[in-house]
Amino acid sequence: MAVVVTVETGEGLSSANAYVDPVGAFALAYAAAWQYGTAWTGATDDARAQAIVSATRTLDAQFVWIGTPRRPGVQALGWPRIYTDGYVEGAAVPYASVPVRVQQATMEMALALMQKDRTNADGGASQSLKSLGVGDGAVKLDFGSDPAKAAVSSIIPSYIRAMLRDYGSCGGGGMVPVERQ
Repeated sequence: MAVVVTVETGEGLSSANAYVDPVGAFALAYAAAWQYGTAWTGATDDARAQAIVSATRTLDAQFVWIGTPRRPGVQALGWPRIYTDGYVEGAAVPYASVPVRVQQATMEMALALMQKDRTNADGGASQSLKSLGVGDGAVKLDFGSDPAKAAVSSIIPSYIRAMLRDYGSCGGGGMVPVERQ
């Protein structure tokens, strides 16, 4: 069964599931410039559609976007936004569209997802606090790996988080779980 892609136009569509048309001019031009874009160019249209829809969902799930949805309670995706405080990187944030940087990050995330299931809980280990010791005026923290808990950094690559830093914040906030023993 083919994946149906409905691209957000900037209207705040209730049926949108993608920030980029996987077979549109933007995606094709972006992929052509990738050094390692053969995963994209060699994929079927359906595989590209799955990657774009998954990338869009992943970014929306992991980022708290600036501003307010253009059509709160109606639009299916995080973008378009209003009340974004006007400018990002010296340029106006477009009111009735998905910013180019968000589209670029969607393409990057799609390629990352085509290479590896980054949403899998076993995709990366997060750190949990194993023990805390206080004595002699020093605090000792002992962190242990917990592969059952996916770290945000294992889901969203750092270069994608950097691309979107002015458009929202990525979940996780550097916090670690504390467990009583």
